[in-house]
Amino acid sequence: MSKITSAIEKRFYAAIQWSLKHQLKAMAIILLGVIVPIGTLNVLQYQSMVQYEQQGTRALQEQMQSLLGRMALRIYTDTYRGFHDTFHSVDREHNELFSGKPRIASTLVGAIQNTSNSYTAKKKKPQQALFIFAKEPDGTWKSYFGRSNSDNPARRAAAARAREYFFTLPPERQDTGHQYYYDAESEMLVLLHTMSPAQIVYSDTPPLRPIKAVMGVTLTKKDFKDDFKYQTQTGAISRFDTTPLDSQLAGTTYYYQVKDEKGQVLYKDPGWDKNVGCNDFIRADFRITPEQRFLTDWELSAITRSNFKQATERSLTQMFWASGIVAVLLGMLLVVLFRAGLVAVKVSELQTDIVAGVSHDLKTPLAGIIASAQLIASGRASGVQETKQFSGYILAEARRLTAVVEKVLTMAKLESRQLLMKPSPLSVAELIDHAIGLSQAAYPQAIIAKGEVATGQVTGDANALTTVLMNLIDNAVRYSGDAQPWVRVQSYWSGFGEKRILHLLVEDRGVGIPAEEQAFIFQKFYRVRNGLVSDTEGTGLGLAIASQIVNAHRGQILVESRVGIGSTFTVKIPHEQPHFGR
Repeated sequence: MSKITSAIEKRFYAAIQWSLKHQLKAMAIILLGVIVPIGTLNVLQYQSMVQYEQQGTRALQEQMQSLLGRMALRIYTDTYRGFHDTFHSVDREHNELFSGKPRIASTLVGAIQNTSNSYTAKKKKPQQALFIFAKEPDGTWKSYFGRSNSDNPARRAAAARAREYFFTLPPERQDTGHQYYYDAESEMLVLLHTMSPAQIVYSDTPPLRPIKAVMGVTLTKKDFKDDFKYQTQTGAISRFDTTPLDSQLAGTTYYYQVKDEKGQVLYKDPGWDKNVGCNDFIRADFRITPEQRFLTDWELSAITRSNFKQATERSLTQMFWASGIVAVLLGMLLVVLFRAGLVAVKVSELQTDIVAGVSHDLKTPLAGIIASAQLIASGRASGVQETKQFSGYILAEARRLTAVVEKVLTMAKLESRQLLMKPSPLSVAELIDHAIGLSQAAYPQAIIAKGEVATGQVTGDANALTTVLMNLIDNAVRYSGDAQPWVRVQSYWSGFGEKRILHLLVEDRGVGIPAEEQAFIFQKFYRVRNGLVSDTEGTGLGLAIASQIVNAHRGQILVESRVGIGSTFTVKIPHEQPHFGR
């Protein structure tokens, strides 16, 4: 097991090293490794949702077609049930009709028509045109019509054709209690109700009964148009739900249309035209067939908004948003990894340079000290003058060595917060003059100018802020290139009152810092990888120490630089210093 773990660690380390060296390829592999599976899952999920939508849509259409058929059946049964009471409103058991009296059928249809006229007058509805054809005592069949303002030759002709149709039917088809006949010539539907003195026998093979009379009524398209309108608008079919309560809970809106056998629209809901062409609506059609012996070739249609499409669109939107967020987070992660990899590469490359640089800064003065001490110890120094010269060299190199060690120790104390700041009110002008004076003494050949200086005082640690300015001036002088070092120090205030911020600017005309290196120059031991810069001696701690001190003052240090033109470092120190140095 340990061998396997060791092998995995080696492979992982090798992969990390390869990624650091080939960051673009590594990013591409990571993108493919994450985006391809996410994209594949999105495609599969999309296909699944589309399939769900299609299956749900088909199921809903089948349900709508079934219920449209139920609506047609409802009108079919309601029509003959309504007229059943009319046909039996007088002589309910047909005793008078079958009494054998002459023209009794005419008398009965007249009485039934009068009763119907009274009812429709109360309801303010059009009168119905009733008729009857009955078998007289002499064996002949005669037709009689009630007196109605709806009676006309067209209705009588339709009734006559319905009578002819009835007698073409076989006996078992005649004795059905009721049936419809559609008269294509007049475009009327005729309801026929058979009457027999024999009782109905309910069995699988009932005996044929003698038909003595057939009562009927002629109905126009307008009658059924009104029926369909009533069914759809009053919720008589529960708007495709089992109960009115289900309809309210479902909150679904349906729109209907009814066409006759010629394709003429007899009725449609007000919202039909507005929504029928919308992509998010489902449509179902039901055509009445000749076998159903009703309104042959009439077409009932319904549309409703598809919850399946809405759910699919909502799911797709959520899926795309989620994928987009994942992609953005992934991109941010890759950027962070890229930057971290870049830093790691630079740090790994700088480790050798740091060790070499610090070793050089330590070994060089030590070598000089040892060599001078050996000359003095061996007596090879001739006279007091050479002894003083070598002693002076030893002292200078010792101070140089001490400065390097102090920088390292100062950096360590700042990071561990062992070096506490000692705040006090400082004159801005005196702070700048003091830093320029010390730097000028260290670099007498350099031009260190003082620009405009802000008046007033700032709260801070005098030694620490002086160190910041001296480190910035030191860098400006040492990285001035072949030209004579030129540095300018100036300051100004921004803001008002106690919220003011002091800006200390150190400007030079040196070699400049590449833009891609500027983000790293305040890290400890970091040195710009540039021939003109890396050839200059230094530990890479000056700017890191300056940054730590400024941070302890709750301030900020910034750099603006262009290669070959120069750099400007800006130190921002707040006027107020609450919780100083914590």
